[in-house]
Amino acid sequence: ILHLISGCHQTPLEAIVAGGEKGHEVAAYVMNSTARIGSALGTEFAPYLGNVLPLVLAAAARAPEYKVQAASEADVDAKMGPGEQNVAVELRGGGKFEVRVNSWEIQQREVACQTLMHYVTDLGSCLGPFLKEILTVVLEVITPTATPEVRICAYGMLPKLLRCTARQPAPHDSSSPSLGQVAFNEAVGRLLTGLVREAEIVEQDDSGTEDSLEVLCVGLDTLSHVLEAGYSSQQKRDWTTMPLADEFLRPLMELLQRLI
Repeated sequence: ILHLISGCHQTPLEAIVAGGEKGHEVAAYVMNSTARIGSALGTEFAPYLGNVLPLVLAAAARAPEYKVQAASEADVDAKMGPGEQNVAVELRGGGKFEVRVNSWEIQQREVACQTLMHYVTDLGSCLGPFLKEILTVVLEVITPTATPEVRICAYGMLPKLLRCTARQPAPHDSSSPSLGQVAFNEAVGRLLTGLVREAEIVEQDDSGTEDSLEVLCVGLDTLSHVLEAGYSSQQKRDWTTMPLADEFLRPLMELLQRLI
């Protein structure tokens, strides 16, 4: 199995994650398999992370494409491409529109994020060389355009990733902030922005309130864990400051006031 994984960067997994009709059918199984193998092998899987992580990160970062166009009844019923789904929307005074999205791409992104969650949970101590890339992708998918499953995964990974960054060696230049502090600063800002938007979604959502509330609750729990990690690191003098000046405290207070 490890011999096969060692060749993943050459063709099989790369071709699968890149797409294609047959590729999308098995991409989820391949990514899930690498996560389970990694969980079983633990640190023995570390040498192979470089073969699979870049591909999983690419799938997690790839946002599904949405196509919106004016459409007649004939257009809406026209044959769609592999994995595409559509819905007809009629706007008062604006005519009829067709929205198309590739459901395979949505599923692949969700599975990629779940796979990342497994890596972070089970192989956190081995992720040092990839932490920056993982953090970048995780913070980018905290957006309302991602599905609730993707956002919940992203929120759930953040505290674990911050704990991983706290264990990284301090920079050689003592005046430079550590990776942990940089990640914390970025995470707090993204979390507050994301949670304000999650609260707006809950207020506006008439059909999927339960899902929206779950995402908001997971996000708030993540924020509390992130702030706790920052406070703990400051107490240990690992970090010098916590970014809780007005630029962070104001939106935090506004968010809490809105929720109350």
